Amino acid sequence: MIGAAVQAARELRLPALAFTFANHPQSILHPARPPRLLLTPHRRLHLLAGMGVDYLVSPSFTRDFADLSAEEFVQSVLLERFHCRVAVVGFNYHFGRNRQGTPERLRDILAELGAEAVVLAPHLVDGEPVSSTRVRGAIERGEMAEAAKLLGRLHQVEGVVIPGTGRARKLGFPTANLLVEPSLLLPPAGVYCGRAMVGEGENWHPALIYYGSRPTERELDPNLDAGLLPHVVEAHLLDGPHELADRMLQVGLGPRIRGEERFPDLATLKARIALDREMALRWTAQDSRRS
Repeated sequence: MIGAAVQAARELRLPALAFTFANHPQSILHPARPPRLLLTPHRRLHLLAGMGVDYLVSPSFTRDFADLSAEEFVQSVLLERFHCRVAVVGFNYHFGRNRQGTPERLRDILAELGAEAVVLAPHLVDGEPVSSTRVRGAIERGEMAEAAKLLGRLHQVEGVVIPGTGRARKLGFPTANLLVEPSLLLPPAGVYCGRAMVGEGENWHPALIYYGSRPTERELDPNLDAGLLPHVVEAHLLDGPHELADRMLQVGLGPRIRGEERFPDLATLKARIALDREMALRWTAQDSRRS
């Protein structure tokens, strides 16, 4: 979709603009069960810029916005505000109050006003359309290979590296503790193969990634502050120590090695992490050959 919009913009010698809400509409329409986000606004902007998008418009979805009719949205937003010449949408795009607007209706409204709508057919993987719902389902089940197939990349989360307890370093496996956005979608707790990138650099480092509640640590240290645990992802970079304090780190989540476990002591935990590390190294080698 982005590629088609950028191509149309270049042919018309106009800027390509992506319009997407900063928050998920369901967070307003059904606030009791809003879906988790696949990307932070920062990561979304970075990815869109890499695809050739010139402008990103990302307003908050509000009740007032939800009350706009399909015609009002096209007239006041697409035409009066953005002077849209070509709108590129997916086959199942809906807009306006109560989702009354359809791709066909968008095409008709724009045609009456001298503009054009391009409606794209579904992109199929394994015979089924790719959708955010399908991607979310794969991640929620911990099926990261399936999620990567649908996304065309590993599912990524990012956050600022914050101080940890130092226990992982004492075990011989120093980790960077990422404080991630609570609204981001994370897979089930456990240990994952993956990659990590510092800042916006171009080099991915092989990594062993953990997300969970640290049951062994909590049992050994009752004073451990568990308040942050639901939003902390730990990444152990496999290619040596790196200075990561206060840096932005993004991680790509590969296959799940195991679920979360409680170990009787730190020695047993250390032995299990060593085995996890070897499995992550093997996955990295296989992934490099596939690439």
